[in-house]
Amino acid sequence: MYSLTNNYKMIKIKVLLAVVALCAGFVSVNAQVKSNKVYLLPDGKVIGEDKLDSIKTAWGDDRVIKVLTDELNPDTIKLKYLSDEELAMLKGQIKEIPDNAFLNSSALDFNLTDLDGKMVTLSELKGKVVVLNFWFTMCKPCIQEMPDLNKLTEKYRDDKDVIFLGITFNKADDVKKFLTKHEFKYRQIPDASELLKEYNMSIFPHNVVVDKNGIIKYFNGGTDENIGMILSSIIESLK
Repeated sequence: MYSLTNNYKMIKIKVLLAVVALCAGFVSVNAQVKSNKVYLLPDGKVIGEDKLDSIKTAWGDDRVIKVLTDELNPDTIKLKYLSDEELAMLKGQIKEIPDNAFLNSSALDFNLTDLDGKMVTLSELKGKVVVLNFWFTMCKPCIQEMPDLNKLTEKYRDDKDVIFLGITFNKADDVKKFLTKHEFKYRQIPDASELLKEYNMSIFPHNVVVDKNGIIKYFNGGTDENIGMILSSIIESLK
């Protein structure tokens, strides 16, 4: 005899089996996603996620930085090993001087080579308003503000009395590679670690404006969604 009770039991069993199958499907998908993630080492070798802990142990957990190589392929992650200098910058081991300690003081002079191999001497730029941006290639907040900084350079493109300089501790080759994927219209000065140390800088990005007499009139670390407007206002007041 086929009763309603038996029918109900069969329905319950079928629903239970469907739920089990669905859960198994989720587990399978999750396992597949996890196994698809790979990490690219500096020497070009590719490892799976199961080897990540061994890399952290070998390098030191605080020296491992993950970089997304392609926004369209989020499962491929590049691993970068931080040098002592880079680690010190990121961890703030270099003693930080309050931003206001530099305001209304003479900007530190420098004589550095830009990305095109040309010398840049700050003291020779007196008579012009100089806008400095301290950044590095793996600084996400730095990258986020670049579109606004680019708009600023466009605004003053024909004004020869306003100079924009990007300053970073990254090597020239690393900056050139970065610029193939990210637009940053400031004149770039790589390999400037010593200057960053002189400013005791550990917060990135850092925006600085130097007036025509070589005096710092704006010195601010961190991000601001209105950075373009802020810098433009300061530039206008110094022209």
